[in-house]
Amino acid sequence: MSDLTHEKPAGRRKDGRFAKGNPGGPGRPRGAVRGATLALDQIGAEASGDLIKVAVDLGRAGNIEALKLVLNRVWPMRAGRPLEIEAPPVRALADLLPAATSIADAVLQGEMTPREGREVSALFGMQCRMIDLIEIERRLKALEEKREQEPVEGTPWQTGGLSSD
Repeated sequence: MSDLTHEKPAGRRKDGRFAKGNPGGPGRPRGAVRGATLALDQIGAEASGDLIKVAVDLGRAGNIEALKLVLNRVWPMRAGRPLEIEAPPVRALADLLPAATSIADAVLQGEMTPREGREVSALFGMQCRMIDLIEIERRLKALEEKREQEPVEGTPWQTGGLSSD
């Protein structure tokens, strides 16, 4: 058998990882991906009108796959949609029940999907936490003001209290 010795590449440890202090190369320049994306967006924006006309012509000619391909690139399906629902404003914790009820009613009546209902409910949950934090802050300030206004009696160790007579 021949003795195969593998030399480790320069700047690497025995396990193949970069050695401490090795910069690992220059890497991708900052903003390279973002610049390419912006350029493609610009090209797409300029050509979108023509592409829609081509897609309509192809669709009229019966080429449904070409129509789908072009429309999915030029006019992609939205991940979400703006919702218009009637819900009372939430300014206090007591307002949450009527608002949540209106969301549940909208889901049950088919005005919004269950997923949309969960997402709107999550907004109400976030608003509830904010209201809680504001209330806690208000109560804390009131306690601090009350403490500052009341005369402070001496503590037991300053007044000789804590005696076991």
